[in-house]
Amino acid sequence: IPILKGIMSANYVMSFYRWNLLMILFFVLGISILSQVLRQKEFDQKTILTSAIGSILFLPVFVSLQNGQDTAILVLGTAIWVFGLHKNRYMLAGIGLSLITVRPHLALILALPMLFRYKRVFFGFILGSGVLALFSITLLGLNGTKEFIDIIFLTAGGNWYGTHQEAMLNLIGLLMRTLPFEGVIIRLIGWIGYGIAIVALCILWSRKTGLHSGLIGLTVTIAVLAVPHLHFHDLSLLLIPIYELIRSSIEYKHPAKEIAVLLPIAISLLLLASNAAPVLQYTVPYIVMLGLAGYPYYLRDKSPLTTPHPT
Repeated sequence: IPILKGIMSANYVMSFYRWNLLMILFFVLGISILSQVLRQKEFDQKTILTSAIGSILFLPVFVSLQNGQDTAILVLGTAIWVFGLHKNRYMLAGIGLSLITVRPHLALILALPMLFRYKRVFFGFILGSGVLALFSITLLGLNGTKEFIDIIFLTAGGNWYGTHQEAMLNLIGLLMRTLPFEGVIIRLIGWIGYGIAIVALCILWSRKTGLHSGLIGLTVTIAVLAVPHLHFHDLSLLLIPIYELIRSSIEYKHPAKEIAVLLPIAISLLLLASNAAPVLQYTVPYIVMLGLAGYPYYLRDKSPLTTPHPT
């Protein structure tokens, strides 16, 4: 990540502390922005604070900080994107997406569907990405930028030391653990699935006339599942569908608002308990993702607001 050049020094420990302080700041900013989305639905301050504390303590967030990962940048970028969409500030939403270009495969799957529904969001993404690219080239130079791109391709191909694709909590990780195929074949299937997911999301967003409850959460969850490189700490992105579900609790009255705001803590405890056995460790996260993606649509189908009255 180019920003590392301005933070790292010969003192590894102090560099790690500086990096983590920056990531904590980004997490707090991202969660604060998501809290603003709740304020649009007239949540009281106590409820917003409860969800924010639970989000800061969200287990993948803790693991991300513990491992010195850059997931906070992803959470901040997606939070800005969500806020911009809900507030009709589409350029801002696109600029938020541009922050996610630290993980190009994730940025692509979230940004391309915007081209078919919110063109100003996509334009903001292109603009923001261009500015960040110029900043990176200025900071790293041409050789440094080339090395950064090489690293991206290495990790995408699963050839980087410590990639541990068999431990990933995405489609490729699932296939690695269940199918008796070689890694090359699994990665090919995973990349095909990634492409199909992009096409499916583009079609989904192009056909929707409004930003209904569940669409953003479903999109982020599909992205998390489909991207070729994703580990446990990246599940911090599930805060997006969690907040969308909390937000929809006002509209559908289910789950109750008081229960919905506890979802970050509840899911954290569930993920923590899943470490008791490998079969749970590599099963529960997928069940959580399925629930977060599908439950808002279940609510919409069951809600009297969307179910037609018999004639």
